[in-house]
Amino acid sequence: QINEVDKTFNGGMSNFLAKHPLDSISVSAPSAAGSAQGTYQTHSQKLTVKSVKKISEPWMLEGTVAVARGQKTDSKKDMQDATFTHELGHHVAFTVIKNSPGGPDGIFKKSIIDSYQKDKKKVSDYAKTEPHEYFAESFTAYHFSPGSLSSTAKKMVEDVMKRAGELS
Repeated sequence: QINEVDKTFNGGMSNFLAKHPLDSISVSAPSAAGSAQGTYQTHSQKLTVKSVKKISEPWMLEGTVAVARGQKTDSKKDMQDATFTHELGHHVAFTVIKNSPGGPDGIFKKSIIDSYQKDKKKVSDYAKTEPHEYFAESFTAYHFSPGSLSSTAKKMVEDVMKRAGELS
């Protein structure tokens, strides 16, 4: 999946991960009778995507998968890929915010918060929950279904990736 995301960002994801590697990536095989859930732990930079029988998040309907929550699918692999990309988006945002002028309270955190507050056409219900999920959902949609993004969200993802040194 990293290779697919890498194509979206013109080879930038491989470069980004070479400079800012995850400490651990754990992905279980898609389950035929289940769904996928992911986590990204900022303190350990650990990304996990696992198959589960039931989604524990109330915002996601069991049996229906939303790839970047903008495009419906029933494919377990698509859901797992979208979940992985979403969690990777958290890693990108966390790394850029942490390494930007002003650190964790600097300009890029404020930029994400400003976009979150300004954007009236968020890509998903989950994107409406808080700014970090808004970025991760927008990052995922940028890869899977860029037409579902508002211009605000698209610019935010591109700005963060430019800051990461990945897009020209």
